[in-house]
Amino acid sequence: MRIKCFECEKQAHHNHHVVPRSRGGRRTIPLCRKCHGLIHTMDMNEMAKLAWEKRKKSGKRYGQIPWGMKQGKTRLVKNKKEQRVIQAIKTMHDKGMSSLEIAKALNLKGHTNRAGEPLTRQFIRRRIRSIYDSNNTQGRRTAAHATPKKRPSRTRRTR
Repeated sequence: MRIKCFECEKQAHHNHHVVPRSRGGRRTIPLCRKCHGLIHTMDMNEMAKLAWEKRKKSGKRYGQIPWGMKQGKTRLVKNKKEQRVIQAIKTMHDKGMSSLEIAKALNLKGHTNRAGEPLTRQFIRRRIRSIYDSNNTQGRRTAAHATPKKRPSRTRRTR
């Protein structure tokens, strides 16, 4: 049985609180996206954006937990095991080892990703990028770790 919108009788996708939850409201009415947006005088994308910003300001998690961190009771805390791997990656990279060499060395020591799989070259590259991006507040890599500039393409001369 499909639930109908209280206003237009189309299929309902939302339960609208007649009295806002922030004011103690508990009862809801079913509404479709369009009618729910009309009540709030904005579309659902705007509502989702506002909810996301409110969640972000309150310090609640949204999205994936960054590698090297774990969820504590109220905030993110460092994951000691993953932090040791990050430090090892940084040390090996500073010694001039390639991403593939680092992945192989850490796999031999028994390190894995969160899914328990061996570390890959792409995984190491992402960690290296995040290490240097987090150390540089402007978001630019230092000269030592900058990506090389592309060479201009060669064109054939025509007679």
